[in-house]
Amino acid sequence: MPRKPLPKWVVSNEVSLEREAADYIHLTPSQRAVLVDVLCCDAQRLLAARPDRERALAYRDPLPASSVQLLARLRAEWRAKRAHGS
Repeated sequence: MPRKPLPKWVVSNEVSLEREAADYIHLTPSQRAVLVDVLCCDAQRLLAARPDRERALAYRDPLPASSVQLLARLRAEWRAKRAHGS
């Protein structure tokens, strides 16, 4: 069964991300700071409206096992270097 061509509006992930970020790429640091401030205020309002505010604030997204292993290896290497005075 032959595949139908994709609709013209279907684009790659890269193009999709470029389009989504287009309005923000050329902002100055001051303009970005204003956006961050607005987003933080919005987050505060959303959290204040949640009955589980404290649980939401306490949540930490767990690291993937590969990151945990890498961090353990890097810490061990650092401690070994420090123990040998390097």
